[in-house]
Amino acid sequence: MQYSDDWEAAKFTNSLKGHKIFKGHKTIDVISAVYLDNEQLGKIKEEVDAKTGLDVTVKNIVDENIIGGLVLKIGESIIDLSVKNRIEDLKSKLKALEVRGERFGVED
Repeated sequence: MQYSDDWEAAKFTNSLKGHKIFKGHKTIDVISAVYLDNEQLGKIKEEVDAKTGLDVTVKNIVDENIIGGLVLKIGESIIDLSVKNRIEDLKSKLKALEVRGERFGVED
């Protein structure tokens, strides 16, 4: 699996470490902006299997709205590594900033 940057790769790996929620769940949805090939899905499966100790089945779902990155859905848990989520997070942080006494990124 190629990641767009080191942050994304590290977050993916760290998201899986010690996740108790995976117990009993053997199918995961990998949501991406484009179809992933079998090699990419195989690498994701290997990482999830190694971190969880399970033998998961990986299902690819395409959702162009996430822009890029991945969203992993395991049961009720979601690991959101999407570009859309990163943009929303950045927008939220910018709105919370005050610049020269005025709120930054807030339209009147």
